[in-house]
Amino acid sequence: MEERKSAAGEAPNGPLEGVWQAVEVTHGAPAVTIKPGPNLAIFSGRFYSRVDVQTLETRPVLTDPRTATAEELRQVWGPIVAEAGSFELKDELIILQPTISKNPAAMAPDVSIICA
Repeated sequence: MEERKSAAGEAPNGPLEGVWQAVEVTHGAPAVTIKPGPNLAIFSGRFYSRVDVQTLETRPVLTDPRTATAEELRQVWGPIVAEAGSFELKDELIILQPTISKNPAAMAPDVSIICA
């Protein structure tokens, strides 16, 4: 992740404090590295908020959402990840615990997202 500069220019409340943008993402086995779509994550105190566009495709602009087809709505809204919640640092891991999410399954009490 690449840190965006804060007004103070440093992270007063820990190593993640601030606004970040992922510039490269590696996942899976075998490992695959991709350049992510637009994204932004904000870490403050024990809390975080993030929004990601998870597609390399250009998303269409809807002229009228009221008349859009189901496929058009999926192309526009499907690739968006939006969530906020609390986090903890453990060893070299970031453990995210969503409180609110576009995906209701991510809000289940037993869900944690682990980032290495």
